[in-house]
Amino acid sequence: MNDELDPSADLADQLHQLLQAAPAGIGEYQLIQQLKDRHCTHIPHLPLTDNLVLFRTHFLVFNALYRLRERLWSERLGFVQINPLCIQLLPYQAGSAELSEHDPLRDYYLDLGQLSDTDERDVEKLLASFWTRMQ
Repeated sequence: MNDELDPSADLADQLHQLLQAAPAGIGEYQLIQQLKDRHCTHIPHLPLTDNLVLFRTHFLVFNALYRLRERLWSERLGFVQINPLCIQLLPYQAGSAELSEHDPLRDYYLDLGQLSDTDERDVEKLLASFWTRMQ
């Protein structure tokens, strides 16, 4: 069996394939590792110890997850629950409120300007803000 992902498929399709193989859900880190292990060409193959690499990888994955969520929802094929600790492909359920409410995270991750405009200093500020809130 060839474990490599189809290089002609976009990242959202590759994520869809991986989520279908993990019906109980999968954490973001594990999902990124699977993408790397299966030779995904859409994310950086650099150590996640570099904060800017970590941010860019995270952003690209979440952008693709939100695009996948919208596509599956519009085609009535499913719903992607997006949480860094558990990303899960769920069956489509008509009338679900998840997509009808304003989702600022969705807006953020679908704006590719956020990716191109964020530099290493911005990432450091985001991390510092995160750790401050955690305390």
